[in-house]
Amino acid sequence: MSVNKFQCMQQTDIRIAFLLSACVGLLSGCTHWLFPVESRDEPELYLIETADGARIALHRFQQETGQSQASPKIPVLFCHGIMSNRYSFDLVAERSFPRHLASLGYDVWMVELRNSGAASTGGLFNFDDYQHSMDAYIEFDVRAAIDTVLERADASKLHWVGHSMGSMVLYGYVSRFGDDKLASIVSLGGPPQELFDGNMMMRLGVKVAPLVTKVMDKVPSGWMAKVNSAGAWPALLPQMHLLWNYDNVDAATARLAAAHAVDNISSGVLEQFRMAATQGVLTSSDQRHSYTDGLANVSVPIFFVAGANDQLAAPALIRRALQKVQSDEVRFEVLSRSNGYSHDYGHVDMLLGVHAADEVLPLLVDWFAARGTQG
Repeated sequence: MSVNKFQCMQQTDIRIAFLLSACVGLLSGCTHWLFPVESRDEPELYLIETADGARIALHRFQQETGQSQASPKIPVLFCHGIMSNRYSFDLVAERSFPRHLASLGYDVWMVELRNSGAASTGGLFNFDDYQHSMDAYIEFDVRAAIDTVLERADASKLHWVGHSMGSMVLYGYVSRFGDDKLASIVSLGGPPQELFDGNMMMRLGVKVAPLVTKVMDKVPSGWMAKVNSAGAWPALLPQMHLLWNYDNVDAATARLAAAHAVDNISSGVLEQFRMAATQGVLTSSDQRHSYTDGLANVSVPIFFVAGANDQLAAPALIRRALQKVQSDEVRFEVLSRSNGYSHDYGHVDMLLGVHAADEVLPLLVDWFAARGTQG
């Protein structure tokens, strides 16, 4: 084959790939119009530059006017999981954990880590900003989020609520910087290390991950979810039963979640998850620092919540975290029918499930109330 013919074929392949990407992007963009989030008051947005020059987004629900300032409540900071954003907590207003807590007088914040949600700086074909691993979340994003909230709320400590990876990055943060700025931790489906243990589909994903990370800097999970929400190309998405218990999520919410609550993933983050899954410990990307060991440094009250039907963070995995924590106040709750809940909860429906606001949210309300106020 001549060099000119080979170059021509390469150019054709690039044009086809670009055209397909454009079509996917156009369709994914249309889903925001086809399936809009309901009209409601939006939280105040803060775009914060991190110490390494990246950007995070903080969304704030301040306590309602007229609430007593004599004994202000401890602020609450929510952090989303992998390939997600703030909509995992605030998709449907009447089920929104942050909105409900704000109505009770809490100063509530949601962080979107770099390149998630409103913190995204890259366009449809911009892959340059996705050259990061979980190290950047832990070293820069979590620190910036905590420090900003404490400064703006004029507080010395805050409650951290992490879902999935949102808990894992805090374990890493505590391993590096301690927990003196935390009043308590709530871990919703946040495994300590051995991810996806015993799950055949995820073991397959672990084997495929190195191939993905070699050919692209970001995994377009956000695009694929949006396309799937429009009813097209469902095969592009992983097995959705890994994310939630279908019996506990209505179809409209599932479609909204796919259209709005899923973001792209940095290949560096995916590779770190793969390493954690295969080696049984979450480490820095250079493997010099164990983030899992951060659990042993937790001295503040910590509340672990697990879904009985969680395919990504099974209760058995969460129990392993309990064995590492040194705090004198540790609580563990399994969301299961046998414990009186309406369903055996999955990974995402503990946030967005039909009964999550009635069954899971009260656990957080009681937990925070027992922690008292500032000062």
